[in-house]
Amino acid sequence: MKKQLTRSIFIALALAAMLAITGCALGGAASGPNATPDGLDTGLVGETAITESIEASGTVNASQQAQLAWKTSGIVDQVNVKAGDQVKDGDVLASLELTSVPASVLAAQADLINAEQALENLSPTALAIVQAEQKVAQAQDNVEQQQRIVDGLGTPAKQSDIDQANATVLLNKIQLDKAWDRYEPYQNKPDDNPIRAGLYNRWAQAQQLYDQSVQRLNNLRSISVNQTDKALAEANLVLAKAQLTDAQENLAELKVGADAQDVAAAEARIIAAKATLSALSLAAPFDGEILVVDVQPGDVVSASQAAFSLADRSTLHVDTLIDETDIADVKVGDKVELTLDSLPGVTLTGTVGFINPLGEKVSGNVKYSVRVDLDPLDQPVLLGATADVVIQTGAPRQALSVPVRAIQTDASGEFVNLIGKDGTLQRIDVTTGALLGDQVVILSGDLLAGDQVQLAAADNEMFNRMQDNMQR
Repeated sequence: MKKQLTRSIFIALALAAMLAITGCALGGAASGPNATPDGLDTGLVGETAITESIEASGTVNASQQAQLAWKTSGIVDQVNVKAGDQVKDGDVLASLELTSVPASVLAAQADLINAEQALENLSPTALAIVQAEQKVAQAQDNVEQQQRIVDGLGTPAKQSDIDQANATVLLNKIQLDKAWDRYEPYQNKPDDNPIRAGLYNRWAQAQQLYDQSVQRLNNLRSISVNQTDKALAEANLVLAKAQLTDAQENLAELKVGADAQDVAAAEARIIAAKATLSALSLAAPFDGEILVVDVQPGDVVSASQAAFSLADRSTLHVDTLIDETDIADVKVGDKVELTLDSLPGVTLTGTVGFINPLGEKVSGNVKYSVRVDLDPLDQPVLLGATADVVIQTGAPRQALSVPVRAIQTDASGEFVNLIGKDGTLQRIDVTTGALLGDQVVILSGDLLAGDQVQLAAADNEMFNRMQDNMQR
């Protein structure tokens, strides 16, 4: 593969060689709008933007595409889509009549039910574990409650404790009376009176302390030991502890679960049964567009028979091959222009997305696969279409150019005749580059934009024939 720039240089050189054959006679008796007083046809040195590029061709492909085929034989029951429909991953596209499939598929349905039941019996559900945790918590609460009852059935209170509690009651009663005496004059004041509110709050606190001390005194005076009640309370505590132990052991068993091998075997049966039953229908393996529908309800189909073509055309790419002599110039991210025979007059754009580092031999030459990712499109593109690819391997830069007719050549190489301000001609050796229409890029030469150069005669028969060949 040759670079576009190299190809253009060859064309320019060939044209220059043909011009040289005609000799100086090509610049003789011509005249025109740019003719000098001496009768020379002239042109100007201009500036143009050039970009080095590599040309190739490839095929348009979708980011994901697949041909879906039946996994078993049977009679088509339903077809849920048509060509052009957009589908989501997992959508059922078509199904077979249950009674038409082989016996092995029908048997898988029963095996799936049995395997799921076996797994359910082996593996506790999350609900069962939660319920067991609740029973442990309830049993723990019952133990604590029975323990408090037993603790409450102790020996009678000491007289010193009763005397201390009685003294506390008397002191709290004094504080309560004082708080009432302060509050009483304000009790009929409005509720929003701040003094009344503060005094009432102190009285209420004193009343609460007094009530609590009276209750404690009464409890100490009423404590007695009933041996029957004590025995019953202790028996209830033992029972509560036993129930807690049972609840804890049941929870532990649920969390440990069944034997791992038994669970794995049941899960494997479920997976196998579901895989067999999946043959009853065809589902979309990814989001995309139905391109082709090859089945209709009532069709008798066999395993591996094609049913649908599916593609995700939201992102497209072109796969192309680049010669090893050019691949070093190609980089991921390079801009690309593409044209398709199926879309005449339309130029698509994209970027180099991937370069396969492993080369392959094609007709004796080593080539490297390059993926060009197309930019978003506003029109449909046919998959599999051939694309002409131009990879821009360098940033655009300004260069000098002259009309093709200005290039001459002799044994010393390429040159142009520069026309001085006094009308004299000066030979300027040049090196030409890409051919851009009727202009050729000047890679080197002592020229400046705006200089005048001599042109060959435009009506020369050989020159016209060369131009026609170039256009074809």
